[in-house]
Amino acid sequence: MIVNIKRRKQIDEFIDNPHYDVATEYDELLDSVLLKDQVIKRLNALLNKDPYYFDTYYYLAQIYSEDGNFILARKILRKGYELAVKKIVNFRGEFPKRMEWLWLENRHLIRIINNWALFLWKEGKTEDALEIFRRLIRCNPNDNIGARYNILAIRMNIDPEFESDLISADPEFIDAEIIDEWFHKNATSYPDEFFWWFKWEKNCRD
Repeated sequence: MIVNIKRRKQIDEFIDNPHYDVATEYDELLDSVLLKDQVIKRLNALLNKDPYYFDTYYYLAQIYSEDGNFILARKILRKGYELAVKKIVNFRGEFPKRMEWLWLENRHLIRIINNWALFLWKEGKTEDALEIFRRLIRCNPNDNIGARYNILAIRMNIDPEFESDLISADPEFIDAEIIDEWFHKNATSYPDEFFWWFKWEKNCRD
């Protein structure tokens, strides 16, 4: 478990500091047309400039993963995950009570944590992945990242690529209505997992 021994209390609501400079450079890099080696060089420069902007880790890990260098990809993704978690937990390893996607500043943190959990799931480490997904949805029950879908798929012993059966007419996108229907149809079979979430959803609608 990752802990932060310097923080005694659990954070009530976490909102990250903005990373304007690096975030802007990162977005510009996404839109650029560069050779792979140039992109890697730029990404490493961004990491040196601000190691706490976590989208950079995922992009770099993705490049190495696509090249088949899974060991290095894993190392980079894990480092980003560990730095992100240490930033938000207390000495007991507790996530903030709230860390919402609503705040743009939080999204790079939520993404790196979620992507590490996905990586663990694909490695077959389902219990470790479940723990992370559960912690994410607890502090952000609106669940814009879709942790509840991954939790359900793991509980149903479904392959990590399950979303490929729920694509829309455009193969680049998941059909939100289809996956939500799938979730509500199957999640009721796991009240131990989702009772609290359905209660939260009902309160939001009332």
